[in-house]
Amino acid sequence: MLGLEKSGRTLILYLVCSSLLFFLDLRGFLTPIHNLVQALTIPLDTRLFKTKKSIAPNVFLVSSGELEKKAEEAEVRNAFLSSQLAKLGSLEKENARLRKLLGASLPPSWMFELANVVSSSGDILQVTSDYTPSSNTAVITTDDKVKQGGVFVGFTEEKVGRKIKIILPTSDLSKIPVVVRDKNNGQLTAVGLALGRGGKVILDQVLTKETLKKGDLILTNEDGAFPAGLLLGVITRVLPVKDGAWQQAEMELATNVNALDTVFFVTKY
Repeated sequence: MLGLEKSGRTLILYLVCSSLLFFLDLRGFLTPIHNLVQALTIPLDTRLFKTKKSIAPNVFLVSSGELEKKAEEAEVRNAFLSSQLAKLGSLEKENARLRKLLGASLPPSWMFELANVVSSSGDILQVTSDYTPSSNTAVITTDDKVKQGGVFVGFTEEKVGRKIKIILPTSDLSKIPVVVRDKNNGQLTAVGLALGRGGKVILDQVLTKETLKKGDLILTNEDGAFPAGLLLGVITRVLPVKDGAWQQAEMELATNVNALDTVFFVTKY
């Protein structure tokens, strides 16, 4: 009972005070108090509003959606820069090859087009180039071991899109007129044919009266379809002469096609 009486008195007191404050506010007696409170709170509200405006853009910048967008943009930029670096590296290699080619003892009237090696399989080399060579165009490279001229790689067969098929000297389709020169003095010692035998090359149709020695150089002949003087390989073993007018020799090619990254078409000679 005492608790209920106390609660009732509190409620009555609250109603009386509320009524009194309402009456005083209605009559304007509380206006000075309102003005004082507003004078204190308005500057604070203004500062809070300005702070919110200055913080809002930064909050937007670090939102998850914006961060994801900027991360994607960064990835695109990184991919672009990586591709540019790869192109730069490729150009540096091509320039190095061109400098070596220009330094080789080739006739100044010869002209070339660059091609990038894609793959090699069996007796075929695949390259890419914007240039479209004619069939049987000579393909060459350079080698630090070769002081004069270029190194014969093969000859073109067909182009599909940007891909070009190169027939290597080891192919059964390859039959290259060659000359043999002494490895020491460069004197002409024999002429013959370098015939592909599916994975290897044989020097054939050399007259028995001509001299063949291990280590002698085999170069393209001017009587053939390719520029003369390109190094094809060296004699590794002279085969025993059988009945007939011809002698043969085994040879090793001057270039390893699996180590090539660029080659050159001889477009004019």
